Amino acid sequence: MKFAKFILWNKVFHSTVFFVCIALVALADILGFFLMQGDSDFRRGIAVYSPEQNSVRQSQFTVDGVAYAREGIDTLEIIATDRGGGERAFPFDRHAVMYDGDPILELASYTAEVDLPEDGEYRLVARMKTTEGEVVDGIALDVRVDAASTPSPFVTFSATHFLTLAVPALFAIGIILWARRGSDKTKQICRIILAVGISAFELVIMYNLALSRHFRISYDLPLHLCSIAIWLIPVLMLTQNKKLKEFLYQLLFLWGLAGASQALLTPDLSMYPVMGVKYICYFGTHGLIIAGVLFATYVDGHRPKWRAFPKVLLTTVICGGIAFGVSHLVRLLPPYEAGGYFYLAYPPISGSLIDVFVDLLGPSPYYMIGLLLLLPIAQAILMLPVWLADTVVRGVRGKRGQA
Repeated sequence: MKFAKFILWNKVFHSTVFFVCIALVALADILGFFLMQGDSDFRRGIAVYSPEQNSVRQSQFTVDGVAYAREGIDTLEIIATDRGGGERAFPFDRHAVMYDGDPILELASYTAEVDLPEDGEYRLVARMKTTEGEVVDGIALDVRVDAASTPSPFVTFSATHFLTLAVPALFAIGIILWARRGSDKTKQICRIILAVGISAFELVIMYNLALSRHFRISYDLPLHLCSIAIWLIPVLMLTQNKKLKEFLYQLLFLWGLAGASQALLTPDLSMYPVMGVKYICYFGTHGLIIAGVLFATYVDGHRPKWRAFPKVLLTTVICGGIAFGVSHLVRLLPPYEAGGYFYLAYPPISGSLIDVFVDLLGPSPYYMIGLLLLLPIAQAILMLPVWLADTVVRGVRGKRGQA
């Protein structure tokens, strides 16, 4: 009984566990950075991220990965070798940030469309030739081609996507209803479930990236809007400091609901198999961000307030400035590309609302003006359903009181 009380309510224990998790994230970042280099000399490297080792694909599939060389890349291709030793080569298209039809920023990521009409087993090797004439091969990847197989990559707005979204939605509704009908002990158990759940999902993602050598310092540091929100949710759930709790709620109401909802509706998971580790943890973390904010709203009684918006705006600008600076500093480290943090150095390659501001205002840093103007609009849109729900509840209670 005393042990359970200690786990539920001891703030020193909660703080210790939180900082241990932060230390584990830092360790994952360091481990991922050095494992990504493999046997390279930090000047050049190449890796395939998708498909996964020993996966099954249809005859036509996409290969995604990263390649970089300080001296520059001359050619980049994927070599597919069948069991008889026959080779087919497919060129890679390197991703680039475009403006007015011209590339203004070249990225390390690449994509190749592979067509292997004959079923069987193949060995894939990404091969890069630098401008100095050196040939660098990535780690070999074995895949099996089966034309009758079911394609596993994720498709946005498919039936699978909507069914997946239903899981975090039902979980959020369930845990809120359970907490509202329960005792203070039940409410604290729910807070711990949310805090531990979101932390566990994120740690699994980080170590999966590191150990699979898929970590990119330009993209996988915890400096995205949702990445920061993930580690603020446990603090929101468990802190006993009322001022800190209120500030975090106001901040996460905008960051969490706006960022996580967009991430859930338009996820960039095309290179990952459905129900894989990355897939599950991605929807788990973003779903729990929203669940945590809604829990604080409808269980703990917090409400978004316009008078707190200037602090939220200032915090967002400061954090955005740091993210923007880091996004350019990481160009000094492998894979020598601009970072995608807060999407301030460049918009998502897959397309997003930011593209509208790019068309109107120009590339970074100019489109950031549009993002800044969008913040109060997003806040108003997010506050509207909360205000409407509270108005309806007050009206119902008023009628009951008159009766």
